[in-house]
Amino acid sequence: MHPLLAATGGIDRFVGKKDRLPSFDLHCPLMSLPLAFGTTLETVPAPAPYLAVSPDRVAFWSARLGRSLKPRVAVAWRGVAGPACGVSLKIQRPRSPVQLRVSN
Repeated sequence: MHPLLAATGGIDRFVGKKDRLPSFDLHCPLMSLPLAFGTTLETVPAPAPYLAVSPDRVAFWSARLGRSLKPRVAVAWRGVAGPACGVSLKIQRPRSPVQLRVSN
């Protein structure tokens, strides 16, 4: 996530979890930024691009995944070993594949 967010326009400095924190006057968690900026359904999506990917990463993944005429969607799930906060969730596979329809 660090390389992706660090390349985003309008960010002067991105500090990762392992980086030493600089002095600051205000802290806002990433997931609280929409509230802080007054984001509404009318302002999403914004006309400006959100994320930028370096050309070398595009080349790497293009070579690894190959060409596709259909959109690709990835779902990532990360958890901890054992129950988190005393709650255990049973994850089931979808009963049928998800169908996406894309129109141009």
